[in-house]
Amino acid sequence: MDNEVFDRGHCVYCGQLRVLERDMGSQDAANKEATMTCNCEAGRQARRQAKECQIISGLFPELPEVTVDFLLQMAAMIREEQLYSGTSVKVAPNVTARFKLKDGSVVVTRSEKMEHQSSI
Repeated sequence: MDNEVFDRGHCVYCGQLRVLERDMGSQDAANKEATMTCNCEAGRQARRQAKECQIISGLFPELPEVTVDFLLQMAAMIREEQLYSGTSVKVAPNVTARFKLKDGSVVVTRSEKMEHQSSI
């Protein structure tokens, strides 16, 4: 039985060796953890994208992965000013994702239209 310990990883972007706080179980996991803790520009961008994915997935848990990927691309386009701040997208019946740019950060808001109507 192999008792190999995977507590060191390389950033997949810059190759910097990182000593990790714990055994990650595999070299791939150690490299991913090293990348997510690296201070290089690409590592910071990877962390930001992972955080954005977590936030958007949390706001819209019912959406399929392809729709979440679309919303992530929209957030990037708004940050790069390829789309206007204030853009809205209907992602489900009565559910809208609204994007705005504030101080260099993209703010995503979930809006739900609730209709209350009854016939008597």
